[in-house]
Amino acid sequence: MRNFTLRNIHGALALILAPACMGADQIALPTVEKMPPVPHPFILRDWKNVARNFDEIAFDFDRRGEFLPLPWWDDSRVDHEITGFALPAYVGDLRQTAERNNYDAITCMGAVLGATLAGIDKSNQNGRNWVRMLNIYYSRANGTNLYMNNPGETTGQSFWYELFPSLLFFQIYDRYRDEPGWREQAQAIGERWYEGCRALGAGDGKAPDFDHTALDVVTGRPFDNPRWREPDAAAAVAWLEYMAYVVTKDARFLQAANWAMQFLEERQQNPFYECLLPYGAYLSARMNAEQGTSYPTTKLVNWVFDGDNPRQWGVIAEKWGDVEAYGLMGSVHKGSEYAFTMNSFLAPAVMVPMVRYDARYARAMARWVLNAAVNSRCFYADSMEPGRQTSWDWSSANDPKFSIAYEGLRKRGARRIRLAESGKDEVLRPGPDGRIEKIWSTEVPADSKNVLVMELKPRDGTSERDVDVSIASAPDGPWKSAFRFARGDKNRKWMNLKKPGPLYVRLEAGKGSAPRAKPLVIDQVFIDSKFEMTPFLSGDPLFHGWGRTDLGLYGGSFVGLLAALVEPTDVEGILRIDCRATESWAAPGYPTFLLHNPHRQQKTVTFPCSDTPSDFYDLASREILVRDAKGKASLPLAPDQAVVLVGIPAGGKLQKLEGRLECDGIVVDYAPAP
Repeated sequence: MRNFTLRNIHGALALILAPACMGADQIALPTVEKMPPVPHPFILRDWKNVARNFDEIAFDFDRRGEFLPLPWWDDSRVDHEITGFALPAYVGDLRQTAERNNYDAITCMGAVLGATLAGIDKSNQNGRNWVRMLNIYYSRANGTNLYMNNPGETTGQSFWYELFPSLLFFQIYDRYRDEPGWREQAQAIGERWYEGCRALGAGDGKAPDFDHTALDVVTGRPFDNPRWREPDAAAAVAWLEYMAYVVTKDARFLQAANWAMQFLEERQQNPFYECLLPYGAYLSARMNAEQGTSYPTTKLVNWVFDGDNPRQWGVIAEKWGDVEAYGLMGSVHKGSEYAFTMNSFLAPAVMVPMVRYDARYARAMARWVLNAAVNSRCFYADSMEPGRQTSWDWSSANDPKFSIAYEGLRKRGARRIRLAESGKDEVLRPGPDGRIEKIWSTEVPADSKNVLVMELKPRDGTSERDVDVSIASAPDGPWKSAFRFARGDKNRKWMNLKKPGPLYVRLEAGKGSAPRAKPLVIDQVFIDSKFEMTPFLSGDPLFHGWGRTDLGLYGGSFVGLLAALVEPTDVEGILRIDCRATESWAAPGYPTFLLHNPHRQQKTVTFPCSDTPSDFYDLASREILVRDAKGKASLPLAPDQAVVLVGIPAGGKLQKLEGRLECDGIVVDYAPAP
């Protein structure tokens, strides 16, 4: 062990600009490099205020108005003898109502986590413990022993829906560590997914196979549907198991974390599906620092950003019409670009803390967060004129502070014109001769690109008979063939519609059939209509017919994560990004902030700090940049310079121990210079 000597620094505040801090060692990410250094226009919402306003309306049982109040009490006591609370996924959701008591736990858990990170104590708010109510989502009676998306639910349908609630549990548990019974739940979750890894084939140097849609954790049987896989579940399981290891010190959970990371390390194809992969990218950097592993962090980070996965899900690096969408996350599929609110709030909060363990990503993370923090204002109704959104009337009348976000932002406006009634299954029964005929009619709009789509039941299956579909512009024809379901074809067909105006769609089946032919069940008949207005605030409820607005609580509830992460400084374009605010179950550490100067000129930034004198060590340059700061600190930043400032006690002794730099027994730098 030897002391690390602090440099002599002149003036009340100390500054060293070593060549290393100019960004020479920074890792450039191709998608981030496409983003502008400073978003334009630079309009940064007060995200903490937005989060507090969201909490106010989301938990108000007395608010009146259309589709209000939003929350209701869940006293079903499916698995726990307590009353819980519920929130609909969308304002005006037709599926999720108090009468049906159907809802998503991730909406409720996201609301508690977001409010907590925004500074609200949800364990004692207005005399209620909202944190304790979350226990109703912990499924135990059926042997699942996991947090699930609905009370009493089981696993075996979708990895991400069945893993995400447990991820949120650990993030909330970190903020409420004294909550009774939660350590035991953490232990049970760790054990469940340790066994899950074993069920997926882990052991003897072999990684578990996550190339499935889901896992029934009770039976140990994987599930695959015909349409997609969710292999980035490995990232979620790795994160869960590592958090369980940190909480319990059970070595099995560390082994399981390594198994899951091994799957990601060995995999060649990008597995990104929904929202889980960012957890693995972050964990790669943390485990490399804390456990001495060598997982491919850059590969995982680029997988999150690049959109080169089967679903084409990633971070947007484009301007949509007159609006910058850079930094938002969602579909980057050409022609179907769609930024989602939840993912755009969640991913930066999960990934930014990685710079504490590997500062080479500081510049890329800062540039991404700057674009995401500014452009996320576009998820809210007051960011655009009423004609470029679907639910302005409700927002302006019932949410005057505009604290509930849309589900997302589409590059192009879209609507779905339904031909079958209400989009419900339509059963077509054969006539006496065994034949089936049905005609639907609608109007094809002139201002959009239109595609006729028909889906037979089951959508994931194949046709059991020949079905002919034709179109006409008048009820008596002439009819033109649109498409044909031949026996064995997939039960989904479509065609581009070139002409606007009246449209008649005729289905014929059963030619030569026996009189007792089975009914034909139509899943959906609709026109996907995309118009050129770009971008456009919307969502799935109005498009698919399951809600009365596109305002998504399940996504907007996560706004507190962004609120905790970013603060403006006195220099426009330079944020102070809190690298510890959104991290879970981290080792004891000092306040750590990421700053980046995106400008072409040197800028001096001033930011608040403790009233106790502090020195600021920069993880990027591995130098003390500021010394003896009290109350506030000032720091010149060169053009494009990124710093990760760790605020240590002024005059504290930095010591190298086992390859790490420590101050008073707390790690400051996991990879100090030799």
